[in-house]
Amino acid sequence: MAPRQQTAYRNAFRCRRCPERNDADGCPAWVEYVETSPATSEQRATRGCLFQALPKFLIHTLAAAGALALPIEAAALPAPGDAPAHLPGQSRPEADESELDV
Repeated sequence: MAPRQQTAYRNAFRCRRCPERNDADGCPAWVEYVETSPATSEQRATRGCLFQALPKFLIHTLAAAGALALPIEAAALPAPGDAPAHLPGQSRPEADESELDV
């Protein structure tokens, strides 16, 4: 008889009863990372849930990347009148009689 294997992360993603550790009985979303203060360059180790830290990570990533090439409004899709009637790789839609110049 084979020995019984221990299931890794038995308490994975049980957020209401978070085990607050990353071991066989813990959760893989519990992480430890180093934060650096931009004002003082002081570093500190921080432990926490990756799902709660993710918004902060994304904001810091965007700030480090600098300004976006285009403002979000300018990068939006063109107005319906300016957009092509079909996408590349798709067949052209059949022309309606009202669109034909006869």
